[in-house]
Amino acid sequence: MDYRWAWNVLQQYRDPRKVILPGVWDIAVAGHVSAGDTPAKTVVREAEEELGLQLSLVDFSPIGLSMAESITITDMPIVEGWQHRVFDYNYVMCREIDLTKLRLERGHVADVRWYPIDRLEQDLLSPQTAAQHANRPTDNDKLYTMVINAMRKLTVS
Repeated sequence: MDYRWAWNVLQQYRDPRKVILPGVWDIAVAGHVSAGDTPAKTVVREAEEELGLQLSLVDFSPIGLSMAESITITDMPIVEGWQHRVFDYNYVMCREIDLTKLRLERGHVADVRWYPIDRLEQDLLSPQTAAQHANRPTDNDKLYTMVINAMRKLTVS
């Protein structure tokens, strides 16, 4: 099997009109777990909603959980006394995807690309290049590092 794509992360360009982190490249896909759902079911649903991908739970490998209090990194209106806590259940998927066949969710995803994980890792070292990504230094450095390390481990094994 040809694994050239395996050393790349699928990124989606967040619609510039989004309230949270508009107009930056982010790791595809993300979403909120609905009541009665599980994180695993959510990643499958979000892959379908955001990119039109027909996947199942077996396509994803869980890589870890991260938590952040994001009250200072969002423009969302926050009700006084409330904290915006984010629990990220993180998954990776090692699979070739034809970007020309994706169906991008209007208002959420403006573009997609394969981005080399080595270059992403380098980008995160500088505030200027990190700002091109949905990088939130207070909590996301750990997330990006977790994803990059998991991708390297899965593609080598």
